[in-house]
Amino acid sequence: MPDILGPANADHAVTTRPADSRTFSTLDTWFQDCSNPNVEDGTEIQASFNNGILAALRSLWRGNGSLAVGGAKVVPEVGSDDHGLTKSVQHMIQRGQMSFAVDTGTANALAITLSPAPPELIAGLLVRVKAAHATTGAATIDVNGLGAVAIKHPDGTALGVDDIVAAGVAEMVFDGAVFQLVASHTDAVGGGGGVGFRVPYAVATGTASAIAADYSPDTATPVAGDLMSVKLASNIAGATTFSPDGHGPYALKDMNGAALFANFAIAGDLLLMEFDGTDFRVLNRLPGSSPNFMTPGAIGSLGLAFADINGYYPIADHDIVRQPSLGYVFGNYVYNIAGATAGWPTGTATPLFTGTWRILSAFSLDSIITTAYPRVPILLCQRIA
Repeated sequence: MPDILGPANADHAVTTRPADSRTFSTLDTWFQDCSNPNVEDGTEIQASFNNGILAALRSLWRGNGSLAVGGAKVVPEVGSDDHGLTKSVQHMIQRGQMSFAVDTGTANALAITLSPAPPELIAGLLVRVKAAHATTGAATIDVNGLGAVAIKHPDGTALGVDDIVAAGVAEMVFDGAVFQLVASHTDAVGGGGGVGFRVPYAVATGTASAIAADYSPDTATPVAGDLMSVKLASNIAGATTFSPDGHGPYALKDMNGAALFANFAIAGDLLLMEFDGTDFRVLNRLPGSSPNFMTPGAIGSLGLAFADINGYYPIADHDIVRQPSLGYVFGNYVYNIAGATAGWPTGTATPLFTGTWRILSAFSLDSIITTAYPRVPILLCQRIA
């Protein structure tokens, strides 16, 4: 074992620590100087005292042990390194070995053994736990046999399904009464205040106006802020409810809180929703199919609508429509657009874009056809039904 901070080659230095002959008082003792150079009334410095200091410093230096790979000492045992103790303290903090442990308990009753063992649970104690199981509900943790203590969210609510998952590292702090789950370093799923980054996904069941979804694993009762996604099995038919894993039903609303309307989204669309404490609100919807550019007028195909104060007019190829439109706009959707194809402004009205179309974007063009409409409002639409 290398020599750290020892007397080395000083006269009478030994390599085995001598027995300590001191008798310790019940009070702290101190050194004092001689009253004058000719009186031997100062405190004698014994070898045992120096050996005690050396032992304490060496223990701190070596406290980090060896590297997990290679076996070399974390802090090289070089007695001439003036920064050895500083490095040791820095590495102890950096490596976090005194606050990390692997769970040996059950799904909702975690148990860990820290080293060194904490003599008590005191507010501010930080632990990082690699969980052996996923939580399925309210959970506790027992640290070094000091007793099971509840693990709660910072808002005081109990844990839910997969708030801690198997093999995930959970960080929690004792607040004097419970362990608060500060972070769960996992891709946790599940609602009910879950800590994580994956949004639960499922394919819709139920009906067009009463959507249900079965998630795996099951989600807990939703709380404000929970995100969920669902792939629609049919077109939205109007006012709609949403029931995740049998919870609810909750009203499904637009982002602004308004009720949904017919064909707000269609089969195959993916809805991203957030629970506001009362309703689920749609944050975004992504089309489930690509536009069909090859078959004009088919489901998924694109079309243009020309708008003025009289309504919306369709445009096929480069033909501008004069006939007043049969379509109208409600929300983001254009319904039953029809018009003429040729001979403008005297052409015969011919239905071009029947069915239900949704607006993808809006823009305007400077008209080169007539001065009656110096700027032409254009809507890019996609047929959805």
